[in-house]
Formats: sequence, C-alpha cells, structure tokens
Amino acid sequence: MFDKKKQKIREKIKQIFLEFIQEVKIVDRVSTLEEKVTNLESRNKILEFTDTTSLRLSDDEYLSKINEIVAAGVLKLERRIHRLPVNLDYDTRILTHTDSGLRVLVDANDPHIAVHLIENGVWETHVQNCMAMFLTTGSVFVDVGANIGLHSLYAKQLIGCEGKLYCFEASKKTFKILSENIEMNGFLGVETYLYHNAVSSKNGQVEFHNFEHHAGMSSIKITKERLEKFSFDKGISETVDALTLDSVKNLRSAGKVDLVKIDVENFEYEVLLGMKEIIKSSPNIKIILEFLPYDIIEIHGQTYFKEMLKFMINNFSYIYEISQPNGGLKTVILNEENMHGYDLLLSKISCI
Repeated sequence: MFDKKKQKIREKIKQIFLEFIQEVKIVDRVSTLEEKVTNLESRNKILEFTDTTSLRLSDDEYLSKINEIVAAGVLKLERRIHRLPVNLDYDTRILTHTDSGLRVLVDANDPHIAVHLIENGVWETHVQNCMAMFLTTGSVFVDVGANIGLHSLYAKQLIGCEGKLYCFEASKKTFKILSENIEMNGFLGVETYLYHNAVSSKNGQVEFHNFEHHAGMSSIKITKERLEKFSFDKGISETVDALTLDSVKNLRSAGKVDLVKIDVENFEYEVLLGMKEIIKSSPNIKIILEFLPYDIIEIHGQTYFKEMLKFMINNFSYIYEISQPNGGLKTVILNEENMHGYDLLLSKISCI
C-alpha cells in the first residue's frame, strides 16, 4: 500500500512539472528545461520525503507538504526561465536579467561571467549582501574595477536617484558594455558618472592587459600562474590613462563617500594610496576589496606587501572578512603570518 502511495505522489509531481513546462511554451528549450527539472534540488527533496516520511501522514498531509517543496522548485525554475538569454546579434552581446530585475548585457565571449549570471541571476552574492548593509537612499558609492557594472547597477538600485554612483573601468571593450548597461537601466545621467580610466596612486598612463574570454582577470600586471592558467586566452594590451580618486574633482565635490568597492587584481593598494584625502574626509567610509597575499607578493614584492598591511591597519580600526555565501562579517587580524585570501571590508567604525 505504501509503495502505491509513493507512486501516486511521484506521478502527481511529474504531472505538475510537465504542466508547468507546457505553460512556458518555449518549444526549443523544453528538453533542456525537463532535464533541469529532473535534477532540481526540490525533486531530490521530494523523493527523500516520500521515502522517509511516516505512514501515519494522510494523503492530504502528504500532498500539502509536497506542494510546498514543488512550489519552491517551480519558483526557482521560473526565475531561471526569466533569465533565459537573448542573443541580440550585436557585437557578441547577450541580454539577460538579474534576480533583482536589472537588464544586463553580457559578452558571449566571456563565459566566466556570462554563464554564472545566466544560471544564478547574481554575481558575488556575498559582496552584494555586504553592500546592502551600508548603502541606503542618497549614499555615495564608488566602484573601482566596475567591469560590466553588475555591482554598480545593484548599488544604484539601493541608493536611488539621489545617490551618487562613480564607476571606473580600464578596459575599452568592457567599459562600452558597462556604459550600455547603465543606460539600458535608465541610470545614465542620474547622478551616475562613468570613467574609462585605470585608478592608481598617481596620474599618468599604464599598459593594461586584457583577457578576451576572462575580462574579470584583466589587470595592469598578471601573475605567472594566471598567465599559464589562461594561456589559451588571446589577450591584448592597451595604453590607458590612470588617475587617482583624490584627483577626480566631481568625486571630491560629492562630500563624504560611504562605500568603495575595489577589485583591480592585486593593485588595490595603489588605489588606496591615491585616495588618502577621501579616506581622511569620510569618517564613515567603508571599503570592500579583494586581498590575495601570495599574488600581491609575486607581483610587487614582500616589502610592498608589508607597507600595504601597515596602511590598512593604520587607517582602519576594523577589518573584516566578508564571508561566503551570505556576506556576514568576521573580524580578521592582518599580519605577515596570515596569508589567507579574503574579500575584506575596511572600516573606521565597528560594523558588528
């Protein structure tokens, strides 16, 4: 009798999923969707539930519990369907959407970002959760190494029309997509300022190395390990104007900066050195940055690494690890013995 009950439930589940797929009416995607549905976490939970639940549950109780699990699976599937990519046939652009409803153009030649965003609807969840802790309507946010604008767009949702957004991106190709994404979401000119520049400790020019298929790994100087790992990737170099954040008049006139995100592939200290006045004049400033000790030492040397540690410790009383995947904060003690890589939050005031 129990086996028959399980069979009925499984048939009911199958019917619900097949009806849902039929309603979607995406003929060329049905087989792919059915395959995804079969592997949904919710399906596994259902089968586990039917195998382990006590016989004392009535049919109605069974179906009620299973409907809850199915609903969660369907919601996940719906989100994935809404993010199905659309090829615009325009300079390798693909249009997709984030879970927060933003339109995003991604580069079809860059599977690292494109595939992850299409499948998950968000990029670096832990970083965005941390951003949401400190950005509110009217905040000032600076994105150094903005890439195609995934964090910039999310920040603009949080800070609204009154908030000021400053985006800096060195790659010419990536900057073009960033500009298109800002414009496509209606943020262009709405207290949003875009700079096709590298950000450094001094004004001048730098050679910037671009990876064609891994734009997020592009930088002024690439580690030997990364060059070997992506040796198949056709890269190009371009000369880019570099500036310090302190030299950007529009940014200095914004007043106190609330949050800065720096992701420039092991040149984060250069950015910090070029924003001393902003740090000094912004008592509540917080900085999110990528921190990879071994890579920093390989590129810049041990002395440079020690100076970076000293700068962060002297200028920020509180240093936290941004934990994955939820973006929670955990106090970190930085020293020469601690060689772990982190996404860090630097702050002058306690955040936990």
